[in-house]
Amino acid sequence: MKCPTCKNPVSIEHVNVQKDFAWCSHCGEAFGISSQLPENRSYERAEAVSAHFDLHNPPNGAWFSESRDQIKIGATTSSYMGIFLLIFAIFWWSILSTFFIADFDGPGDAFGVVFMIPFFIAGLVLMGLAIMMLVGKEEVIIKGNEGLIFQGVGTIGRRKHFRWSEIDNIREEAYIARNRNNEGTGYRLVLEGAKQVKFGSMWNSERRYYILNALKLAIKSKQR
Repeated sequence: MKCPTCKNPVSIEHVNVQKDFAWCSHCGEAFGISSQLPENRSYERAEAVSAHFDLHNPPNGAWFSESRDQIKIGATTSSYMGIFLLIFAIFWWSILSTFFIADFDGPGDAFGVVFMIPFFIAGLVLMGLAIMMLVGKEEVIIKGNEGLIFQGVGTIGRRKHFRWSEIDNIREEAYIARNRNNEGTGYRLVLEGAKQVKFGSMWNSERRYYILNALKLAIKSKQR
């Protein structure tokens, strides 16, 4: 098997068939094995819906609603990890505030202000992630030919637009999630059509499984 990005051979030790996951050590690209199969086999595998899937029995924190002209499928991104992240973010801000008050020499201390900017940005990112992991949501909204993926809290957040008529497949994708100290495997959903739309990396496996199969059913329904 070759990497779809750099075309170098992928070592067998970086291939996991059971999880449909492969990783290229040359360029760092992670991809689904099924996505590299011939198109007809990949499509059939991606479109298969579990025989035991019940659209009207979502897991805790997930939802599905359908009206005459609109479909909403989504789930909260809440997690117990959000509590620990919030505690850490509060601790971060308390240390940062103490340090800033103690060492700031007034409006003329330009160096002190510039020096603190990266730490303030990191604090804002931490707080944003904590809030997202406590009360955030990701939701797919389909209205006619217009599609929207919302990621945020309440009505504040990020929006990804796509054309529903151009979507013909959805699959789960593994990827390498990296931070400063380590790396691990993450999972997300990918809508495929004229372009790829990636989302759902903050859902747990149960919610992601439900959204995946619900959208498979929606795609099959519009293809009839």
